[in-house]
Amino acid sequence: MSPNQPGDHEDAPEAAAQDTVDQDVPEAWEAFEQLRSLAPHLFAQPGNLLRDASVAGDLVGGDKYSGVHLHARLGRERITSGSVSPDQLQVVASGFSPTRRYDEAHGRLQSDPVLILRGQRGSGRRTAAIRLLDQLTAARVVMIDPDTEPDSLGELLRPGHGHLIADPLTGRNAPLRDVHIHAMRQHLRQYGGFLVITAETDIVLDSASILDWEAPEAGQVVRAHLETLLDAAPELSDANSAELLKLPEVSAYLMSRPTPKEAAGFARLLHAYATGRVPSEALTDHGRAAAEAVVDEWFRAEGPHLRDKAFLLALAVLERSPYPLVAERGDQLFRLFHAVEAPSDPAGLTVFGASRVSRLTTARAYEYAGTIASPWGALPQTLIAFRDSNLWATVLTYVWTTHPAARNPVVDWLVELGSDPSATVRLRSAVGVGTIALADFPHSVERFLSPWAASPQLRQRQQAAWALAATFQGGQPGLVRRLLSRWSQEGSPGRRWTAARTHALIGSAVPGAALRDLAQIVGSVDRHGPTTDPVQGQLFSAVTQTLESLLLDTAAPTVMSALRSWCRQGISSHRKAAQEAFLRACASRHDEPAAEGGLPRLLRLAVTVPSIRPDFVALWQAVLADREHRQGGQAVLGRWIGAADCHAELLEILYELLPALVTTQNDAERLDYLVRRAPRPDQAAPGRRTSPTGTAPSPADRLRHALANARPGHTPQPGWTGRPG
Repeated sequence: MSPNQPGDHEDAPEAAAQDTVDQDVPEAWEAFEQLRSLAPHLFAQPGNLLRDASVAGDLVGGDKYSGVHLHARLGRERITSGSVSPDQLQVVASGFSPTRRYDEAHGRLQSDPVLILRGQRGSGRRTAAIRLLDQLTAARVVMIDPDTEPDSLGELLRPGHGHLIADPLTGRNAPLRDVHIHAMRQHLRQYGGFLVITAETDIVLDSASILDWEAPEAGQVVRAHLETLLDAAPELSDANSAELLKLPEVSAYLMSRPTPKEAAGFARLLHAYATGRVPSEALTDHGRAAAEAVVDEWFRAEGPHLRDKAFLLALAVLERSPYPLVAERGDQLFRLFHAVEAPSDPAGLTVFGASRVSRLTTARAYEYAGTIASPWGALPQTLIAFRDSNLWATVLTYVWTTHPAARNPVVDWLVELGSDPSATVRLRSAVGVGTIALADFPHSVERFLSPWAASPQLRQRQQAAWALAATFQGGQPGLVRRLLSRWSQEGSPGRRWTAARTHALIGSAVPGAALRDLAQIVGSVDRHGPTTDPVQGQLFSAVTQTLESLLLDTAAPTVMSALRSWCRQGISSHRKAAQEAFLRACASRHDEPAAEGGLPRLLRLAVTVPSIRPDFVALWQAVLADREHRQGGQAVLGRWIGAADCHAELLEILYELLPALVTTQNDAERLDYLVRRAPRPDQAAPGRRTSPTGTAPSPADRLRHALANARPGHTPQPGWTGRPG
């Protein structure tokens, strides 16, 4: 789709000239933390995907309710290259139910070492692939990161092993091509082994054996998992799985045609019922079908009053918020709904209408004690949430896809929430948009995401980034990544800014894609103007903040290696972005030495992950050698040196690190000066710090001694635990 197609309108003409610095827009790392803290249900209580069970209870009106909540991460789990453990293989084998399709796949692999299982998400494709490879190979089963560059896939194939690539990017314009499949087939035929690729139904590859996967019967999956669980529980030796499967609640659930993953989760719930840990009501209220039935009942014409319907939608967006906030925002939505139903009749509100208890009962919601963020810190509040963790997402998608007349009011309402003074409300409106995008991505891009991303206001661009992160987490990572890639390459400045900030939220899950997009954005800054230009300066800042955020998260090793490569390139903007991002991450106040003896986050990572130390040292050398960033780097090192006076572990690390930064005699002299002048906790002002004659050397003396004996190019030893002498 070209930039001029629907959903890609150009930024407003005044966008380039307007000063869009919003005082209340968080930096990239803060935006990530806000998403995790202000929308915890996005990560811990997803709508329709089942993974594992835990028992939880809450007190409502004096009655104790206990139930099993089935938790899963929205979207695909992070998959990295590595062997599947024997325990995982055993779990798959113990609960696996072979089908006719499975037998066909088994036969296909014996004649062709490469097989693509094509089918819907949640149909058990990946589980079947693992079982196939486990049965066909005597060696280990290896998972290959689906984000691996296609040209590098052959390097990861091990002779005689079974290999699985789960849902790589495929399609007419995707990087995985027939030529890659052919090369891997030749390699496996020569050296032995198998490869199974799971993919969506729209895959387009000609040179591969493709099998359309069909999910096994849900009843078979429930039976297999239940029998395994009962066999592992000696106290249930008399329990009869056949009797449990005859329960009417089980029959009703199986009629909804759950996916294998959902059926496995229901088997765990059924096992919990057999052990007496949950009541039979938990079986009745369980699952996507139950949630959809409840929502369908709510939003019928003869269902609850329109004002109560608006309250239910407000709760879906603002779940885990105080009741007054949900009720007030629900009344705003009610007025918009009423204007559609009766445009000539102004909407009035009954001041003392439905009671709090009756509303929560209708909504199948409960109250619990929690806290909310405020300018005065975390404040205790009574919060409300749906009992069934499926409901919040089900409500949003059901109303959007089933009742078109509600769309315009919902759009206006969510946009209005996006301008709310409360950061929590703004973020939740973005998550609501991201959830709707799971069901209707093109329309969401047109109505919400593209206008927000093109806005001259940074606050609205951040809304778009939060919404895209919610869509990514919700199960559409491919769509989000393709949109971000397009915006990074050919989008307007606002969309490139949004793409960069979105990668601060999702980039740790897909660091390769994030780095490619960020490199494109930095390149656009180079082409369109200097970083002193306000618009290009904002873009450059968005990139450096995102790189900082990724350096402070699990993607740090990958990102640090890439930034070292950027520093070696001749492109000044890439080199500048790499150094500024690295310096920002080193200067981060998270886990400072004064905080309970902790180390700065990035320094701690360099200590605990030996493989990144060469990159860490090389980036420090680049910063100190650069005139523009040298002073900032010396300020950070000075703070570390000053803190080392009362931090033994930090002193030992600096004893190894500082000599490693010496590449010339000038470096040694600058660092020696820095050690002598660094302010220390017991000093009012910086100054020379040495030990009196006859006493033990001070920390500064020890560091100066290490620098005096430094050899240019010295590399810290593994562990960085050299003891200061």
